[in-house]
Formats: sequence, C-alpha cells, structure tokens
Amino acid sequence: MLIANIFTKNLGPKFLAIAFALGLWFYVALGAERVANFPTKIPVEVKNVPAGVAVLEEVPNVDVKIRAPLLAWRNLSSSNFAATIDLAGFSKGQYEIPIAVSSANPDVKIIEATPNKINIHIEEIITKDVPVKISVSGEPKDGFVEGEAEISPQEVKMTGPKTLVGATVSAIAPVKLDSEEFDIERNVKLTAFDSGGKELSKLQFSPEQVSVKLPITKATNLKTVGIKVNVSGVPQDGFWISKISTNPAAVSITGEADAISKIEFLETPKIDITGAKSNITKTVALDLPSGVLITKGKPEVQVKLTISPIDSQKTVTASFNFEGGSGSSTDQVQVILSGPAASLADASSGNIKISINLSGKPKGQTQITIPKEAIFIPSGLSIIDYLPKTITITVQ
Repeated sequence: MLIANIFTKNLGPKFLAIAFALGLWFYVALGAERVANFPTKIPVEVKNVPAGVAVLEEVPNVDVKIRAPLLAWRNLSSSNFAATIDLAGFSKGQYEIPIAVSSANPDVKIIEATPNKINIHIEEIITKDVPVKISVSGEPKDGFVEGEAEISPQEVKMTGPKTLVGATVSAIAPVKLDSEEFDIERNVKLTAFDSGGKELSKLQFSPEQVSVKLPITKATNLKTVGIKVNVSGVPQDGFWISKISTNPAAVSITGEADAISKIEFLETPKIDITGAKSNITKTVALDLPSGVLITKGKPEVQVKLTISPIDSQKTVTASFNFEGGSGSSTDQVQVILSGPAASLADASSGNIKISINLSGKPKGQTQITIPKEAIFIPSGLSIIDYLPKTITITVQ
C-alpha cells in the first residue's frame, strides 16, 4: 500500500516535474553549441568569369571552421556550404581574391575559412591545333603484342589558358589494356598532362573524343636483342664514360621473320654528355624499325652512363716501415700507381709505405717477399704493380 502511494499520490506535481525536466533537457540540447572545423573540405566555385579569359590555376578546396548547435552538426554535409570567388569586373592579370563561404543552414555560423584568399592568374583563352598521341598502359594477354595504333582524327583543336596551351604539344588518348587477345576499337576521351604526370583539366579539346584502333596480334616470331646506347658530345676534361648500362639489358621483339632476322640490337636516340662530370641516368625511347614490336612493356629503356675521372699513372719509390725490430735495406721498391691526376700529384715516399714485420727474424741479412697487402697507399689510388717483390733486409 505504501509503495502504491508513492506512484499514485500527488500525480499532478510529479507530471509537472517530469515535463519541466524534459523541457530543460531540450532547451540545453538545442542551445548547446560546438565550435570546430567541418570534417570535409569545401570545393571553391569560380563565379562570373569574364568572357575570353580563364583562371590558370586549379582552385584549392578550403577548410571551414564553424559554430553550430549540437543537433545541427548531426545533419550537416558539404552540400550545406558554398565557397566562391567572384571574378566580376576582373581582367587579365594576377590577383589575390577573397574566398566567400556561406551556409544554407541559418543556425550555422562561419567563423573562418582556410585559406581565406587565393592568388590566381587570369589569362587569355587561346586555341591551337595539336597532334593526338596514344598512351598505352597495361598489357595484352601473354603471348600477344599490341601493334601500331590508328587514330582518327590525328589532329584536334586545344583550347585553354594561354600558358597551358603554349606549353602543351599534344593531346593524349589513353588506352588501358587488360589481357586482351583481340583488336581494340573504341572512342577515347582526350586529355593532357604536365611534366609531372598531373592531368591538365583546364584544357579542352574539339572533338573531345577520337577513334582508336589498336591491333592485338599473336607474337609468333620472337627474338631477344641487345640495346645500343648512342651518345653525343664529350665529358668535361679529365673525365670519361667508364660504364654504360641499360635496364633492361635486352628486349624481346616480334615481327615478320625477314624484318627481325636482320636485327641484332635496338638503338637509342643520342644522349648528350657535353661537359658531364657526374653520372647520367635517363629513360629514352627505343628506335623501332617499321614492322617490329616490343613483346612486353613500353619501347623504352633506362640508360645509366657512369662518368669517372680519367686515371693517370705514376711510379713512386716506397718507404719502409719496420715493425718488431730495427732494419734497413738498400733495395728500392718502385710502386706503379693509378688514379685521378690530382690524387697522384700528392703521392710520394712519405705516404706510400711498405710495412715489414721483423719479429723473430735473426740479426743479419735476410730476404723477404713483399705481399701487396703490405703496401699502404692513400685512398682513391690503386696499385698496378710493384718491383722488386723480394728484397734483402739487414736486421740489426
């Protein structure tokens, strides 16, 4: 009975207390705010671009710091925000433009955007004709090779900011292979890339697509051939090419039997070494005769040219360094050295020494054969020969 009274007595005040508690909770929840960076970057839209010009740079996305009620945070997405730069009234030139950020939710307050300004170049839009080149990635099925592509049209119009158009020499038709064994015929959207391999989205092409026909044939006649590296020019005085290597060292080719039977190696274009005094590493295309294909990978190799100082020779009379006793010798050991001229110039009896251990040797004259390891020379030099190899020593 007592327990029942607890739940049934004074119901009015109890309900009022519960309602008040709930109201207080809703008030606090709705009123509590959180200040933080929105977790997703907001893309920046460029508005009111004047006719005949374009922004050279890619406009970065921005981080936005906001204040919003806790309940509002739960429903926010990047679509609730707008970040813009307004180019109305601007002409060609370089400018620092403020970034305006707003929210579609009136309860969300924008505190700051990072960055809040952006440096841009506004350039004239120009158009020029460029050739179309195919870029093949991936591989056909094992035992198959890609042939020479047919592209139509072979030339298109490229439009964009003056700097980008001027620096771009071709449109690229990318084709990705994935174990194909039959000819490929498809329409490919054109693109262009900078020297770092980044796509240049500011460039447009007309037409946007080209037709690509890429024959895939079975590699019936196969032959492995070497690679001949061609160079032009000469290194800096005092240096020479001490080694030439390629990766790969050889390649597999295919083609008509008559065509590949006459090929013993593929050649590279000339690599300029004029004035070189350090190693040169370069990736270059291979010169493929008509009708000859590489069976795997791109027709290119990495060439490494090792550039070394020219070694000269010098003969020096070595001095003796006796250990384990006293001794002397009237014999003179001539050490023939090789190495860079600057290092040889400093070589003398003072730093070319022969170490001789006299421990346990009886007094008087004795003959000792000098091992090469007993001759100490400065670093950077090497011993070609030394004479005599056996000398007479007087042990005292």
